[in-house]
Amino acid sequence: MIHILTPCSRPWNLVMIVPSIPANCSWKVSFDKSTGVESRGKWYTSQFTGNWGNPIRNEMLSRLKAKPDDYVLFLDDDNIIHPNWYHHIKGVSADMVTWGQENKDGSVRLRATGQPQVGNIDTASFMVKYKIAKQLKFTNVYEADGIFAMEAAKKASDIQVINESISYYNYLK
Repeated sequence: MIHILTPCSRPWNLVMIVPSIPANCSWKVSFDKSTGVESRGKWYTSQFTGNWGNPIRNEMLSRLKAKPDDYVLFLDDDNIIHPNWYHHIKGVSADMVTWGQENKDGSVRLRATGQPQVGNIDTASFMVKYKIAKQLKFTNVYEADGIFAMEAAKKASDIQVINESISYYNYLK
């Protein structure tokens, strides 16, 4: 199972995100408390706000009920799932999986990497097994996604690199 977690401060974008979520993935949304949106069903309102959604990502990880070998993917609320993403990731089994990222116009933003570092990876360009993700926390800095990915890579026994750009950067901005 792949669990897609979205910290949300822009609820108006959800209507554009919904069609991109693969049916066989679990999608959970946590609203930033500043939105004023109340919890409903699988979507809930966090006690946190700000810091690029990082405190909300941590809260979502702590609340997630998942099996150790399930995957976690963080999807920002200004993004959609790339239409080719699921085709390329179905059937993967590595502890961590990375891929390239493109801008909305199709130009390459980040190339796929097996050595995640700040500046060469984005939250939308990797997923990691829950058994690793639950051990980590996002820090409250802008570069937290790169730091999180670096720490996940250190704990992963294997990393699978998909040499395709199958994620977007800020698609809905």
